[in-house]
Amino acid sequence: MVFTSQYYFDAIQPGTLWPTSQRALPHFVKTLKLLRERLARDDDQARLSDTTAAAVMGIAGHALLTRDVKSAKHHIEGLCKIVGLRGGVATFRDSSKLLLEILRCDMGMALQTGSRPVFFHKPSHQEALPPYPDLTLLLELREPTATSSRYDSAIFLSDMDDDLSRAWKVLSEFCSVINYAIDSGQRISTETFLDTMASVMYRLTDIRFEPGSSDEALRLGLLAFACSVFLQWKHLGLPYSHLTSALRTCLTTTTSLPITPELLLWLLMAGAVSVFNDADDRWLKPMLLANMVLCEIDSWSKMQHLLQSFMWIGLIHDRSAKRMFDSTIASPTIRPLALPSASSSSLWET
Repeated sequence: MVFTSQYYFDAIQPGTLWPTSQRALPHFVKTLKLLRERLARDDDQARLSDTTAAAVMGIAGHALLTRDVKSAKHHIEGLCKIVGLRGGVATFRDSSKLLLEILRCDMGMALQTGSRPVFFHKPSHQEALPPYPDLTLLLELREPTATSSRYDSAIFLSDMDDDLSRAWKVLSEFCSVINYAIDSGQRISTETFLDTMASVMYRLTDIRFEPGSSDEALRLGLLAFACSVFLQWKHLGLPYSHLTSALRTCLTTTTSLPITPELLLWLLMAGAVSVFNDADDRWLKPMLLANMVLCEIDSWSKMQHLLQSFMWIGLIHDRSAKRMFDSTIASPTIRPLALPSASSSSLWET
């Protein structure tokens, strides 16, 4: 759609994030007019077509980016109605790219406002949560590695809630597949991307844990990390306000949680590259530094190794993570929030 494309280019330019730009406005008005005309017809084929769904999705996404929450919610609910009248999500499998964008809008709205996603939620829609994809064949394409890590995530998976552990495992496997595809110059299908995103993110928004618990911290951290992999709305100015606030609160009250410094370091970095902004530096960098000391991380290569041992996609995350790492260790005003052990404190003495 012309107006959403125009808004995209306006949005990525500094100072142009807010209301519909003058250049996009005529296209926006024309799109609304054509959509209303199409929906007013006594023609279900036209009203429920991919073209109509794409138009509604474009308007919903635009409303979300311009913080028009009421309009975004209205149009996402309209999308859900169109999908339901078509026979459900399964009927869009031949239009996987469109379905992907529809679900991205729905998930972006949920993480921005804290509302429940519209899809796969209301029992009346009779839409079961999407099954996890079988990534076995894709994983077998990788060459076996003999490397081992002291940060092996399998150590803590056994203590994690079963649903959360399964989501972690699938997303971790997906990251491995993506890293292999990048290294080998191959691509994955839209369907694999869609199935992983939907199965992982909708489950993570569906389950709930005790506030302040380690499982809740992991759920929120995993959701934030998934945003950077699947949604990437943040680059267009959508801050995922509700998720960001919840994760910030959880991470700043982790002193009593049974989370290792290595895992906490991954959670902090996952938040840094996914949802946090410059305003979070005042608490984020001291926490990063304290846990870097405890983990004996004194170089980017060591940090990178730790992050990769949990789950990580270098092409997506390395640049912003390294920037955060460098600025954390370079700032003379930052002091750890927790005292390191005597054996590791020398790492940061000059």
